Amino acid sequence: MTTNLTPDDASIDQKNTWSSGDSVAATHVVMPRLLSIEEVSAHTGIAVATLHTWRSLGKGPQAGKLGKRLRYRADLLQHWIEEEMARG
Repeated sequence: MTTNLTPDDASIDQKNTWSSGDSVAATHVVMPRLLSIEEVSAHTGIAVATLHTWRSLGKGPQAGKLGKRLRYRADLLQHWIEEEMARG
């Protein structure tokens, strides 16, 4: 059974996980690290403008908006990098 937790009914501990606080059946969900487009650019060496262009074309690493900010999940970025490296 999946439990959707929000900041109103959950707390974040120091390990970047959500906890329901229920002592009988505590649920921990590891939250993926979110990266800005500038961080992705610095990590990959791909220009910010290129990342924006690729996103508009449906290419490159998967990104999404969180509020008004564009964010990349670190785990999905790593997966994309591994796929690109495997293609040679």
